[in-house]
Amino acid sequence: MGSPKHATLLAGLLAVLTSIAHLYFGSLLKSIYAVVYTLVFISASVWFLRRQRVARARSILSKTFLTQILKEKYPDVTVTAVRISNVAKCGDGKASTTDRVTLNLCYANSIKSTKPTPPQTILVKINLLPWYIRPGAHISAVSAAGVVGNYLRHLNLEWIVFFFLNLFNFYLPHAPDAMYINETIFYRHIRDEIAEKFACVRIPECYGTINDQSKCRFGVIMEDLTVHKARFPTALENYSTKQMKSVLKSLASIHSYFWESARFENDLKWVPTPLSGGMSQVFQSIGEGLATDHVSNNTFEQELLQPLKRSVQQLWIGVVKAQKVLSERPYTLCHGDCHISNTFIAHDGAIGLYDFQLCVRASWARDVSYILATAFTPEQRRTHERSALLLYLRNLEDLGVTNCPSFSEAWSIYRKSMAWGLVIGWLMCPPHNYGEEIWKANVKKLVQACVDLETFELLEQ
Repeated sequence: MGSPKHATLLAGLLAVLTSIAHLYFGSLLKSIYAVVYTLVFISASVWFLRRQRVARARSILSKTFLTQILKEKYPDVTVTAVRISNVAKCGDGKASTTDRVTLNLCYANSIKSTKPTPPQTILVKINLLPWYIRPGAHISAVSAAGVVGNYLRHLNLEWIVFFFLNLFNFYLPHAPDAMYINETIFYRHIRDEIAEKFACVRIPECYGTINDQSKCRFGVIMEDLTVHKARFPTALENYSTKQMKSVLKSLASIHSYFWESARFENDLKWVPTPLSGGMSQVFQSIGEGLATDHVSNNTFEQELLQPLKRSVQQLWIGVVKAQKVLSERPYTLCHGDCHISNTFIAHDGAIGLYDFQLCVRASWARDVSYILATAFTPEQRRTHERSALLLYLRNLEDLGVTNCPSFSEAWSIYRKSMAWGLVIGWLMCPPHNYGEEIWKANVKKLVQACVDLETFELLEQ
């Protein structure tokens, strides 16, 4: 009984029993005991689970497991040794909702296949927390939290639900499984098709995917971009106009390829829309509550939002309207979360895209507005956004899109779609996920964009 796990279980049991006793006997002393034991339970659980990240990575990502996953793409591969060189987690600016485990692998010498083999250094994107302590593992749990929050709103007590959801996610960060599933399917079925079609589109190579529904375990075994000296910009820095042209060309390539595609009714029917599937239910159920709780508990967030002269509730009404706009035709396959921190700068200067957890069938403006706002300074954006938008539209036409929106139509949608990046993209995101400074930089840029473009005034018309 001396292990941390046993101590956690014992403290939890005592907390539950003492709380029940207090309900029956109403003793102040028992109430104090309940609080103490509950705190012990929470502290021990957090300590144990955070400490066990590397141990869990070692347990899950075994030689046998990795061999099994890699064999689907590399049938003659056998992993003989695994060494964990790094585990990146939320708050370090490199990981937001998923652990990123860097592995050094050794393979058997008996590989006879003429096919390429995976490199020795790989990156595994996976959540290492067990499913049973992740509320997001089941969408029904998220929906239930939303229902309870809406019920408590009549008593002005909805903050309780969202406070504890945010508190839990602060110590044990994770995302709903819908995001993990989305990215796993993208890399399994779409990534290679895009890479083969467009040499200009840089997306990390995928060596295998993890999709274990029974354990709610999903992940991607992918290229470690740091091996090739890639850099990972954040909103604390800015693109040059040349770099912006590069990423807009990549986005136009993807968008044109899937523009109004009939495949969205066939093999791509799984792709979520802003209003259905994927994370839509999460946003609709608890999005406003999470954002409200973040802002109400952080003075710096309130100060950053002051130029908009609107409450979180008013901003949320606006983004709901923006979601409907982004669902309208013409639609295409979008990256869905195309802020600067989800891009990388390759060794040759080209801009690449990664983190496809929110890929979505939506208006092109979802991606274009987000990257222009977060990768340019406000001054750069004001100077170049119209010419950048014209360049993007010309790229679409050059790639064969025959029903491109006119510039006036595109400009209107672009202005409205800026709401998504601010409200759902960052106000729902806990500041500690990327780090407070990066969070502030993104929100400051997006707030200024919404002010300059009169985004919410336009949505309120």
